[in-house]
Amino acid sequence: MAGSRVTLFFALLTALQCCGCSAGGDMPRDRLGALPFPGRFTLYATADPVHLGTHRYERLPRALGEDEKEHGIIYTTRAGFIDLAHVRIAIDWTRHCTRMAREALAGGRTTLAVAGPDHGVFHVTLDYPNEWADLPADERGRVVDATSHRIGQRVTYLMLTWHEVATWFGYRSFFFDESRSAFTYDDTVATLLGMRVAERAMAEMKGDVDREFDAAATAALDAELRRLGPVTPAQTDQAVRAVAGLWWSAEGPLKRQTDVWPGEVEVVHPWLVPNLPFAEGAGEAETFALPCERGPVDARTAVAVRISIEPRIGEAAAMRALLPGRPEWFSEERDVLTLLNAMRGQMRERYGADFGRPGPEAAVAHSTK
Repeated sequence: MAGSRVTLFFALLTALQCCGCSAGGDMPRDRLGALPFPGRFTLYATADPVHLGTHRYERLPRALGEDEKEHGIIYTTRAGFIDLAHVRIAIDWTRHCTRMAREALAGGRTTLAVAGPDHGVFHVTLDYPNEWADLPADERGRVVDATSHRIGQRVTYLMLTWHEVATWFGYRSFFFDESRSAFTYDDTVATLLGMRVAERAMAEMKGDVDREFDAAATAALDAELRRLGPVTPAQTDQAVRAVAGLWWSAEGPLKRQTDVWPGEVEVVHPWLVPNLPFAEGAGEAETFALPCERGPVDARTAVAVRISIEPRIGEAAAMRALLPGRPEWFSEERDVLTLLNAMRGQMRERYGADFGRPGPEAAVAHSTK
């Protein structure tokens, strides 16, 4: 009977997520994610990379034609554990934020407010160069397109990182503690992979209708996963079991991947499980570039961008107490890093000094904090 109640409960959660009850009607829909290990309330499942179905940006399920199929965790030999739900969420938010940024820039607006998940609102301030109005229309169009993609990437990465921070500090989408899911080693790589897929899909689209994006995203996701070396569900489960007691236990995760913030690092390195027989000869680990500004800036065309989070959750009060001046809105440039450092300190106390290191057993060719 208890098992039936649990099954019914998670069926309800899945229905709520699929219907997008945590998001507004004009926002990308949620998917139900999983932790990269089995246990109570982890929703752990392995996904088959050859049966992922067709990506769906739209809110309503397809009545005809193929829809999204698999959900859960996929292990890849070059990018480690990947949560498929996080990938798809990042795909859709990247497109959504890029489109909103393009509309704001094309209209010459100086502010943009993006309503995100977890009740947050992400306020973007746009400071145009003095010569903006004098730029030829074709040149300004190219700048608008390139800048909107950079803003879309930054806002998406910020909002999905904010979700991890908020859950650590106690925010709950539903009724149970979600802090176990904050910054697990399948999350950030999945987010960056989804952002990469979205950029590739948008570049290959001829129009901007949802069905064209779905087809392009489906093809791009398949191509990116193939390059990263996805394994079978049985092999994913084998990889999960190989780090039992090292990265996770029955109580929850023992490790967290928190070296993920632009300015501290430029790329994220996935955590690879060592000595897996099916991963021999897989090649070097992939690296995932973070969405930060690089290279020289053209003063004629560069639009300065600042982003702040309006945290409309009760847990923001505890976070605010950790920040100088207790700001109402949290700055991407300053406050998020302060919160990350406070979180790392709490994780260090709970899990030990090596909480952010995969350990000497892991084949990760880089150093972490």
